[in-house]
Amino acid sequence: AEATQQAVQSNAKWTKNFDLLVDMVAQYYGISVQELKSESRKKEITNARQILMLLAKKYFQRTLERIGEYFGGKGHAAVIYAINNTEKKIKKDHDMAHDYEVFVDRLGK
Repeated sequence: AEATQQAVQSNAKWTKNFDLLVDMVAQYYGISVQELKSESRKKEITNARQILMLLAKKYFQRTLERIGEYFGGKGHAAVIYAINNTEKKIKKDHDMAHDYEVFVDRLGK
């Protein structure tokens, strides 16, 4: 029971910290959290969503399923694609690399 309790607590903590990050990213790009979790294909929304997926994987150790669930029920294949795609984009796109670094800095990682 104790392990379950710890899992629930770490889950709640993760959700709270991740929600704060999502709010910060939404504000940074001037979009709503609803938009981030939506099916929108607008470039600034998909970029922000993909950066968040990468951060969730790297700094919050979330499973692909959990990340997909958080962003409106995307399958784990979509999450893998988003994460790989974002890592490639960060290497080529200076603006996106800068934004990513800003968020990592704010996480204090």
